[in-house]
Amino acid sequence: MLTLLVASLAWGAAGIPEPVAAAARKSGESFVRLSFWFGPDTRSIPDAYRDDDEQNLADRCYARRIAFKWTGIVVDPQGGVLCADPYVPLWRVTKAEAEHGDGRKVELAPAAVFVDWNALLFAPSSAPEAPVAHVEFEAARFALGDPFHRVEVMLVGRDRYLQISPAIVDLVPLGPEPEYRAIFGLRTEDRPFGGALLLNGAGAAVGFQTEYDLWDGPGGLTTYNPAQLRAGARIDARGWGDLCARLEARVARSARKVRIHLRNVKDEEEDEDRYYGYDDSERKILVCYGLAVGGGRFLVPVDLEREEAHQITRITVDAGGGEREAPFIGVFAQWGALLIGGAEEVEPFELRADAEPRRGKLFLVHRVEERFGRRYHETDYNRWFNVRIGAGEEELPDLVKPVDAPALLFDVEGGLLGLYLVRKIADSPAAVKRWEQVASLSRLAPILADAAKAFDPLACPLAAPEKKRIVWLGVEYQPVDRDLMELEGLLGPTREGRIGLKVSHVYARSPAEALGLAPGDILLRLAQEGESRPVELKTRSGSGSSYSWRRLVLDDDDDDFPATRLWRPARNYLTNLLTKIGPGKKVTLTYLSGGQERQVDLVLEEGPADFESAERLKERTLGLSVRNLTYEVRGALRLAPDDPGVVISKVEPGGKAAIRSIQAYEILTHIGSTALRNVHDVPAALDAARRGGDDQVLLRLWNLGGTRIVAIDLAAPEGE
Repeated sequence: MLTLLVASLAWGAAGIPEPVAAAARKSGESFVRLSFWFGPDTRSIPDAYRDDDEQNLADRCYARRIAFKWTGIVVDPQGGVLCADPYVPLWRVTKAEAEHGDGRKVELAPAAVFVDWNALLFAPSSAPEAPVAHVEFEAARFALGDPFHRVEVMLVGRDRYLQISPAIVDLVPLGPEPEYRAIFGLRTEDRPFGGALLLNGAGAAVGFQTEYDLWDGPGGLTTYNPAQLRAGARIDARGWGDLCARLEARVARSARKVRIHLRNVKDEEEDEDRYYGYDDSERKILVCYGLAVGGGRFLVPVDLEREEAHQITRITVDAGGGEREAPFIGVFAQWGALLIGGAEEVEPFELRADAEPRRGKLFLVHRVEERFGRRYHETDYNRWFNVRIGAGEEELPDLVKPVDAPALLFDVEGGLLGLYLVRKIADSPAAVKRWEQVASLSRLAPILADAAKAFDPLACPLAAPEKKRIVWLGVEYQPVDRDLMELEGLLGPTREGRIGLKVSHVYARSPAEALGLAPGDILLRLAQEGESRPVELKTRSGSGSSYSWRRLVLDDDDDDFPATRLWRPARNYLTNLLTKIGPGKKVTLTYLSGGQERQVDLVLEEGPADFESAERLKERTLGLSVRNLTYEVRGALRLAPDDPGVVISKVEPGGKAAIRSIQAYEILTHIGSTALRNVHDVPAALDAARRGGDDQVLLRLWNLGGTRIVAIDLAAPEGE
């Protein structure tokens, strides 16, 4: 049953002319119901969840053994079916079927995907016995003010409904490109929705709507002109296989497996009670692929945070069955990629500065990755029709099909257009926003030509002690709260006690001392030069700045809390924030002093060695590790700058020190009569005792309970 529905009038249209209504009824017989059945996803990692609407839709249809429904229209006497691209994964389609208005069902096979149209063409699996009713198109090009009608079919059960919508051509610029002009519609869907037949005022079929927006483009390109069905570029099934093979071969010539070796954080630490934030025991090697981009360089599309870059120990590249070292060059500040060397003998990709995906034009997305010890190449097609607004109000291509970064973008001739990368924008000194977007060669080529200017100077490999150095202000603080601020009459400046760090101590010879900060001052905001929004300084009570005295072991029989250091860690909310900004950066600090708001400019400085970054030494004879005394340790224990000692940072179970009940975080001040000024004095003092023929050595230790002396037998086997 075919029923005609007339849509509400648009832009003052007076009604539906009878020739249009008659043509709509006749053309309605050429609309078909399309059904797609899917097989399992054989290209993805088993049981891996992908945030991909098309993949998930296909998975649901496959699991429920149901078909995905769509509509198309017959466009030739052989029964060829044209439809707007539904963007389902065609490589998973095991069966496609068209149901005609008379109930006939015809099995279809994908025939072609159009390069300049958001459309697919299907052909019957077997030739029809007689010519099939189809739509005959007339050539046309719309002008401003031309009336036309959109004819759509709705399939409800066995019934078919036609909807006719009158419209008027409205030629307005489409997006940032003036050569593209919208004829009808402003895209409101997440994906281009099409499938409508276009009729002129006389009822002649003049186009097929392949996406929600109808537009004219340069060179006669449109989203509706049926002449492009016959003359436009297309890729058929065989051509698609050949194209994928050519891309795979091209990528193989210019891509090499890269291994980024990372130092395991836990391998550097001695504090077994430390919280590391994540378990990185399996993150010692990142395996990815580097792309040769000229100048003996590989572009490695992997998103590294600064802390990860600090952990890099070496980088290797596959070369002729083996591996060779590749020098680190730099990590890009605004893109999830880095540059390394080692590509002198690899064919580079051509970096055309004018290459970029064009609106509506099909391009190819190629991914190469390692799974289960094998290299996999995946190729899919994609388009962009709309723009979205990114950081800094920049207009970005909005791709129709979801893409997982990193990926390579090619045109249908195999030329590189760009990459799909993670974009990094500093939202504030405290945070970096990340999302995935197209990085066209027109944007990347100039960056690669002068890459040093685009690097993040703080994202580079660092030695373990260097990596742990922090940027400091030189204060200890406590978070504010409403009760404290109400008592001091500072609820307004501190936003009801929600922001602010109250200074409790200022270290000597620190930037804070030079600025004149004093205990009682309240730090409010920190603004980085070049950033529009300052960071409000706020932290919850106990979040890294206050000391938990319950954790101090006062009784040897108390096993509820392990022994801990007696000093606040130098790493806290404030130093982490300053370290993220980086040394040498200019900032403006807003603070309260005597109830008055003040501002001061300063250049951030790297702090002196703290306990985490202090030089350390493992002394195997005694079975302990020591670190140099640092400013926060001396301050907490009220030690004078010239007081001797090193901090015992770890005691090995079963060693001589452990047997003598020596504890971590005690201060070892003397070995025999030798005062210890740094960690290197420990083995030197022990060697001196051995040369003197001493079988025993006396260790002088200090803690809050006072000083004690422990005798260690140097001649006795360890553990006895």
